[in-house]
Amino acid sequence: MVDLVPTQPTSAPFEWVSVEERLPTQAGRYLVIAKGGYDIAFFRTNIVDRRFDRADVSHWMPLPKRPF
Repeated sequence: MVDLVPTQPTSAPFEWVSVEERLPTQAGRYLVIAKGGYDIAFFRTNIVDRRFDRADVSHWMPLPKRPF
Protein backbone atom coordinates (compact mmCIF):
# COMPACT_ATOMS: atom_id res chain seq x y z
CA MET A 1 0.00 0.00 0.00
CA VAL A 2 1.29 3.49 -0.87
CA ASP A 3 0.95 6.36 1.60
CA LEU A 4 -0.09 9.40 -0.46
CA VAL A 5 -0.05 11.83 2.45
CA PRO A 6 3.40 13.34 3.06
CA THR A 7 4.65 12.98 6.61
CA GLN A 8 6.41 16.33 6.47
CA PRO A 9 5.48 19.52 4.64
CA THR A 10 7.17 19.83 1.27
CA SER A 11 7.43 23.62 1.53
CA ALA A 12 6.66 26.43 3.91
CA PRO A 13 2.93 27.07 4.21
CA PHE A 14 1.57 30.15 2.53
CA GLU A 15 0.03 32.73 4.81
CA TRP A 16 -2.14 35.73 4.02
CA VAL A 17 -0.46 39.12 4.47
CA SER A 18 -2.54 42.21 5.17
CA VAL A 19 -1.88 45.16 2.85
CA GLU A 20 -1.89 47.29 6.00
CA GLU A 21 1.02 45.21 7.35
CA ARG A 22 3.16 45.22 4.19
CA LEU A 23 3.10 45.09 0.40
CA PRO A 24 5.02 42.76 -1.91
CA THR A 25 8.59 43.76 -2.74
CA GLN A 26 8.47 42.58 -6.37
CA ALA A 27 6.11 43.26 -9.25
CA GLY A 28 4.06 40.31 -10.37
CA ARG A 29 0.86 38.33 -9.99
CA TYR A 30 -0.41 37.49 -6.49
CA LEU A 31 -3.34 35.60 -5.01
CA VAL A 32 -5.48 38.21 -3.25
CA ILE A 33 -8.59 38.58 -1.16
CA ALA A 34 -10.70 41.45 -2.41
CA LYS A 35 -14.26 42.57 -1.92
CA GLY A 36 -15.55 40.01 -4.43
CA GLY A 37 -13.63 37.06 -2.91
CA TYR A 38 -10.44 35.36 -4.09
CA ASP A 39 -8.73 36.68 -7.21
CA ILE A 40 -5.37 37.08 -8.88
CA ALA A 41 -4.10 40.65 -9.08
CA PHE A 42 -0.99 42.25 -10.52
CA PHE A 43 1.23 44.27 -8.18
CA ARG A 44 3.03 47.19 -9.83
CA THR A 45 6.27 48.76 -8.70
CA ASN A 46 7.62 51.88 -10.31
CA ILE A 47 9.14 55.19 -9.33
CA VAL A 48 5.75 56.83 -8.80
CA ASP A 49 3.97 54.19 -6.71
CA ARG A 50 3.65 50.61 -5.53
CA ARG A 51 0.13 49.21 -5.77
CA PHE A 52 -2.16 46.38 -6.88
CA ASP A 53 -4.09 46.83 -10.12
CA ARG A 54 -7.34 46.84 -8.12
CA ALA A 55 -8.15 49.06 -5.16
CA ASP A 56 -10.13 46.63 -2.98
CA VAL A 57 -7.33 44.17 -2.07
CA SER A 58 -7.19 43.52 1.68
CA HIS A 59 -4.77 40.53 1.83
CA TRP A 60 -2.29 38.87 -0.51
CA MET A 61 0.08 35.92 -0.80
CA PRO A 62 2.50 34.68 -3.47
CA LEU A 63 1.10 32.28 -6.02
CA PRO A 64 2.32 28.69 -5.50
CA LYS A 65 4.88 27.35 -7.95
CA ARG A 66 3.53 25.48 -10.94
CA PRO A 67 3.80 21.67 -10.70
CA PHE A 68 5.65 21.42 -14.02
